Amino acid sequence: MIVGKKQGQWLRWQYFAFAIIIIGILATIGWVFNIMILKRILPQLVQMSPVTALLFILAGIALLNIKSKTPGRLLVVSIAFIICTVALLKLSIFFNGWDSHIDTILFKNSLEGNRMAPNTAFNFLLCGLCLIFLSRKSALGAVIGQLLSLISFLISILAILGYIYSINSLYVVREFFPMAIHTAFCFLLLCIGIFMVRANEGFMQVITIRRLGGSLSRRILPVAILLPIVLGWLRFEAAIHGYLSEDLSVSLVIIIFILAYSVGIWFYARSLNKVEANWLDAKKSLVESKVIAEKAKLAQEQFLANMSHEIRTPMNGVIGMTSLLNTTALNSDQKAFVDVIRTSGDSLLTIINDILDFSKIQAGKLELEEQPFSIRQVIEETFDLLSSEANKKHLDLLYSIENGIPEYFTGDMTRIRQILVNLASNGIKFTNEGEIFISVTAKKSDAGWYDLNIKIKDTGIGIPEDKLERLFKAFSQADVSTTRKYGGTGLGLAISAKLISMMGGAIGVESKEGTGSEFYFNLPAKAALDYTPESYIAIDSLQGKSVLIIDDNSTNLFLLNRYCEELGMVPKCCDSGAEGIELCRSNTYDLAITDMMMPEMDGVQTAIAIREIAKNEMPIILMSSAGNTENQIYNGKKLFASVLLKPLKLRSFFDAITSVINQGRPVSIARHMDAKDTFMDLAMDVPLRILVAEDNIINQKIALKILERFGYEADIAANGLEAIESIQRQKYDMILMDMIMPEMDGLDATKSIRSMALEVQPVIIALTANAMEKERDKCFEAGMDDYLSKPFTVNDLKEIIYKWKRGKELSIVI
Repeated sequence: MIVGKKQGQWLRWQYFAFAIIIIGILATIGWVFNIMILKRILPQLVQMSPVTALLFILAGIALLNIKSKTPGRLLVVSIAFIICTVALLKLSIFFNGWDSHIDTILFKNSLEGNRMAPNTAFNFLLCGLCLIFLSRKSALGAVIGQLLSLISFLISILAILGYIYSINSLYVVREFFPMAIHTAFCFLLLCIGIFMVRANEGFMQVITIRRLGGSLSRRILPVAILLPIVLGWLRFEAAIHGYLSEDLSVSLVIIIFILAYSVGIWFYARSLNKVEANWLDAKKSLVESKVIAEKAKLAQEQFLANMSHEIRTPMNGVIGMTSLLNTTALNSDQKAFVDVIRTSGDSLLTIINDILDFSKIQAGKLELEEQPFSIRQVIEETFDLLSSEANKKHLDLLYSIENGIPEYFTGDMTRIRQILVNLASNGIKFTNEGEIFISVTAKKSDAGWYDLNIKIKDTGIGIPEDKLERLFKAFSQADVSTTRKYGGTGLGLAISAKLISMMGGAIGVESKEGTGSEFYFNLPAKAALDYTPESYIAIDSLQGKSVLIIDDNSTNLFLLNRYCEELGMVPKCCDSGAEGIELCRSNTYDLAITDMMMPEMDGVQTAIAIREIAKNEMPIILMSSAGNTENQIYNGKKLFASVLLKPLKLRSFFDAITSVINQGRPVSIARHMDAKDTFMDLAMDVPLRILVAEDNIINQKIALKILERFGYEADIAANGLEAIESIQRQKYDMILMDMIMPEMDGLDATKSIRSMALEVQPVIIALTANAMEKERDKCFEAGMDDYLSKPFTVNDLKEIIYKWKRGKELSIVI
């Protein structure tokens, strides 16, 4: 049902309430000052009882307040109760002969036998009940109220007809006092007002609805009610005065009635025909507009695809050639120039990818995947992608996941990671010091379903309150000056908001200028019950071990304290090197963990001072950003038992703690976080030319990051066509090919590559989230050599490279 915004207000009930109150007041004034015209309208007509006038005033007041809040509704119910009580007391004489004389309490000496009629009392009882039911908000209350009001309306119409046709039995009940004509008229007004109170509910919605049926009923009903009354009165008057015979008057009434309704139906039919013609024209126009819109949409998609191809093709050539140039003998200046070219090209491709991603969402072409993922892994991979930029500004990347929630959920991990990268990179961009903190909480909803709540908080410049509403609009930033100072297209937040909405969630932001921002979003996610979470149980060797944690960042202290407690250790936290040294003077600890970058006294200085106090026996773990991981030599030994790279991963932290505690002495530096040095050996052992064929920008970054750790410099192709063009331009040795890409997917690209006359065919490895056996068969039929399921780990990729090793002739396309 479609209801217009103004439904129920096309004829306001307040007007009727005021009219009832005025008539009641005028009748009361007539009794006070004995003004006959106010009491009985015409000398030969019946007077309105003073109690009846008073009840009409009360009913009008109740009708005025019927839609008020709680105090007003209480007034309505109280008035309705009074009206019903008076009506029942008056009706008692009709049912059992007992006269309460309730209608003689006012102006008793001047009533002259005037009493409230039984049909008047019955009408008041019905209207009082109507007010009680309508004051309730239920749909049933509206239906019952309107039904009772309809009965009262019919009784009042009969009374008026009785006066018009001079038929006493229509307004007089047996020997009792008759209902006054203005009393009946007031009841008509009261009933119509009651109908209008909730006109968009119950029976009235059929009349007030803004559709053809409602329009037709509003036109026909007045004629259907008034025409028979007027024609009946004319016939009655003609018969009384002898103008027409009985037979002729009846015949004329029937003829006029038929003619009037025929003319009315003709006019209404003509109106409906016009409406239908307008509707057909509008439908035709809508179809034409839809066709035009679809053509425009298709043209837009083709333009974007062409623009993407025309821009990306030369850019891929530039980037590919810079990769080749980097493998030649270059001096330091030349290498710096080449790096600038490559970085600029990558930045341009990122902007193009944002625009295409946004247009894909707008066109409804983006599809979400469903696969198990670890929320912890998604956050840690996000930090991996952003750690380089964060380290340049000495920012801490921290996260916390609420205890007790499942480790694995089902959803599109690539898009969730894209959202986190967008929001966290924004935080890094606008934060000069402090931290970026991601927190995850969850509330269980239905069986197996959770409402994930993810917050990304920074300590940056903040956003003015009057700019917040612009944040999630495409090509918009909080301040135009930020575009000049910080760069960006303003699409990241718009894309994130669209993706979150597609997943059934919502995004919001809280910020204050100068104090940082907090972006938060919620997502419905189903727990992947078949996946067992990675366990970090407290092992016996860690139970009760005391650990001193030194870090100037309060959030990091809180997280490290929580991690240690979960491992069964006893942590002690302090926020400066000086405080940590003082604690070591008065206490002994099994282990110390210190941050590298701290004011006044850094991690190295703190560790040397602790070594002096602890006599070189207590192992110390250093947490440091990339580029500050060189282990210091102190008294001929390594200063630190282990060096953990930031941002910290729980798995790496657990491994480092257990390794150091179990050995019980300082050991050589172990970068547990990424095993970077070990992976670097892969590039030396298997030198390769690598191309990454992947349309998703986040997956591209992850693949490049992993390959960078292996020691490779890979090139990027955003679809199958670009991969083919890259292979025609230069030689690659192995191909890791994404299956689903725009313009040309992985299967078609593989078939094209296999049909090319290459000196050495590359090894092609399929990358896809679909792990079904049928999907694997398709890959092999297309000419692919192997299969790697998403999400894959660093070790998975390492193993696949070793598996297909063919010496120096091997080439990789990812």
